[in-house]
Amino acid sequence: MLTLKLNKDMFKPLIIIFLIASTSIAVGLPLPDWNSEEVIQVMQEEKLKIDADALPPRVRGAIAADSNLAGFSIAEAWQIPQVDGKYLYEVKFDDESEDSITIVYNHLGKVVKK
Repeated sequence: MLTLKLNKDMFKPLIIIFLIASTSIAVGLPLPDWNSEEVIQVMQEEKLKIDADALPPRVRGAIAADSNLAGFSIAEAWQIPQVDGKYLYEVKFDDESEDSITIVYNHLGKVVKK
């Protein structure tokens, strides 16, 4: 038996995506790019602030391996749910000056957006 476990926070984005997809199919419009800025923006409304220690090992490994982040520390980290049940991780880095960098990683540690 196949069971589907949904988090209550996933319903709003799923409904929005269902409405977009069903309207596009009914009217004959092409489906949107699910990795587009608009979809990421909708999903960011559901993001959850997490401790840097809660980042997945692959994301932490990607951060440690990135020489461009030398001298930066993690100031904030956010977990952003995706329609496929996986998460993106938005990480804000600060250095000792007023400079900051925000990078979005997927669950495998790949940079999605700088």
